[in-house]
Amino acid sequence: LESLESLESTLKSTIYAQNAAVEHIMDIIGSAFGGGVSNLRRLTNTSRATLHSSHSRSSSISNGGTCGIPPPAVPSAVFVGPKGTGKTFLAQTLAGDKVRLLPNFIVVPPEAFYAPQSPHPRSSTDDIVRADDHHLLRQLPDSVLADPVRARPFSIVLIQGVSNAHPEVQQAFADVLATGFLTDSSSRRVDFRNTFVIFEISVTQHQLNR
Repeated sequence: LESLESLESTLKSTIYAQNAAVEHIMDIIGSAFGGGVSNLRRLTNTSRATLHSSHSRSSSISNGGTCGIPPPAVPSAVFVGPKGTGKTFLAQTLAGDKVRLLPNFIVVPPEAFYAPQSPHPRSSTDDIVRADDHHLLRQLPDSVLADPVRARPFSIVLIQGVSNAHPEVQQAFADVLATGFLTDSSSRRVDFRNTFVIFEISVTQHQLNR
């Protein structure tokens, strides 16, 4: 991992018109990686970096964490902004050859939260619920997240479209951040404490300005 100063310069030169968001991400990285990857567990808050369109005002950024609440076990960030503002690209850059924050990059795409439509819908309501024209999964398949992290524990994990996930899946993500572990479908625990989790949420510029 390169020095924090050169890392910030690299990100700002790579990510267009998002200097405020990059500076906030650098605060997170500095807390988590100040002493190298072994310090990853020391991050004390979950952050929210808002990425705006290039014509809008500077990014509005807020920190998570409340007095009296134990710090998360897993460092994480939430990238919020309209489409095309660099949320995915920033995550890719952190995992790319220029930065290489962690050696692996795992992506959970939005479609992972849905089960494919079937001409014969499953009768059990324990695993799926009806949401519009899709089936919304109550638990992600192990192949989507648990197995990749078990195989590659030192990873940046990008979770896209988390706002569309079933509430039980969202709660599972919250539990991962709080405890550092995910329980898979076989009741085995998967260690997330050496990951850096990024949640990506797309909103309109109008929603950001409200």
